[in-house]
Amino acid sequence: RLGTLLKGQRNNWILSSKVGEEFNNDISSFNFTPEHITASIYRSLQRLQTDYLDIVLVHSNGNDLAIIETYNVFDVLTELKTKGIIRAFGMSTKTLAGGLKTIELADLAMVTYSSAMQIKEQPVLDLAHKLNKGIFIKKALASGYLDTMPGEDPVQTAMEFIYKHQAISSIIIGTITPKHLRQNVLTACMVLG
Repeated sequence: RLGTLLKGQRNNWILSSKVGEEFNNDISSFNFTPEHITASIYRSLQRLQTDYLDIVLVHSNGNDLAIIETYNVFDVLTELKTKGIIRAFGMSTKTLAGGLKTIELADLAMVTYSSAMQIKEQPVLDLAHKLNKGIFIKKALASGYLDTMPGEDPVQTAMEFIYKHQAISSIIIGTITPKHLRQNVLTACMVLG
């Protein structure tokens, strides 16, 4: 669907994809072999009807360091970046050690960061800022449970907290309704000025 939608306007969009996790018959499995990562990226290129991806993230199964060190995932992604197939890469990490290693070896990391999770990921953000690497924030809005948290506008409060750290490049915001998406985008615009 996106490939068809983006025809003729590819340069106006930043496309990000993930590798490593597959769904077959609604069952998740992980495969971090170089062959699978490469095939997954080429499949995304075909589906999106483009010749490059702006960002590719490895979708961690929770064993961040093993994925990085055993499978050498960043070597594969570096090779694809050198060929112009991808422009930047990193990992959606689940551990502090994995986040730090990702910032050391890749262009960016995706981490969980919120007022409730700030202590755990703070060193990753600080290292990213020091090394001028990107940080994407996942679960910034508590997976949709912010409405139950105290505060005048819990979404605005969450975004203000997150964007206080200079390392933050982007917040990943999921939504299930267009109305909700519009509200989140308007709040982000207010926070960022």
